[in-house]
Amino acid sequence: MNETASSRLRAGAWLAASGVSTMERRLSRSASGGSDLAVLLHSFDGYRRYWLPAAHFTAKHLPANQEIHFATEERTLDDERLIPLLTGTGTFVARLTRAAKQLEQRGVRSILYLQEDMWLTEPITTVQLDNWVDLMDRHRLDSLKLGKESVWGPEIPSIREAPRLDDERPGRAFSWFGEHHWAMSHHITIFRPRFLIQSLYAATLRRKREPIQHEIFCSLYLKTRVAAGPNDEKPYRIAVWNDQPAVRYVHASANGKLTQPGLDLLKQEGIDDLYRPGLEGEVIPGRD
Repeated sequence: MNETASSRLRAGAWLAASGVSTMERRLSRSASGGSDLAVLLHSFDGYRRYWLPAAHFTAKHLPANQEIHFATEERTLDDERLIPLLTGTGTFVARLTRAAKQLEQRGVRSILYLQEDMWLTEPITTVQLDNWVDLMDRHRLDSLKLGKESVWGPEIPSIREAPRLDDERPGRAFSWFGEHHWAMSHHITIFRPRFLIQSLYAATLRRKREPIQHEIFCSLYLKTRVAAGPNDEKPYRIAVWNDQPAVRYVHASANGKLTQPGLDLLKQEGIDDLYRPGLEGEVIPGRD
């Protein structure tokens, strides 16, 4: 299949997903007065070995009153800091869709998304969270990219040349994403629920159900459709950190295995006993 045909299929899937998304919104009886921001810590039952460290680092570095929703399949943690959110089993895209829809139905306006292997290393304050939500509102952003791997390495110099969101201090820390690779990334990002759900529906229609498939499919579609400045009328509005990542974290898993930086962080904190490999039902990609 040539690129033109592939592009048409991607566009068709997004158009169909947009229709479903709009109808769902009209039929929704979402709670009014929901949270401006909810944290979604996303995992599945085969990665339980990462759950205790993920809970530790997420709760440690977020404000004590911040909602943290822990999305898993059929098991969860007994941890008062986390709000269980069960998605049932299924593909990555199916499970994330269910989680995002549950939050949207609870009236959540923005989702700070991270996965069980993204371990925060520095505090995130209430002021920072409020500033980021304010930027989302003022610039009508669909997503705000916070983490180091939300930009493809060779493109970092051109991102630094991109227009800043505005001259206010929080706005100067972020640039308009424009026509760059990886407009969709699962590294720490604030999403509008409807944008995230639409992207997941579109990927489902094209049978792109695994994490990297969702990222690639959506990024290819979005690449020419993301605004490069405040007056750009392209349909999607995405911003990304400019000089340095807004959120610091260790990526603790590579192909399901604990990374050296992850192990080092556990030892540094004196909590290496929280990482528990070998639990029943654990999944190691490539071995199963």
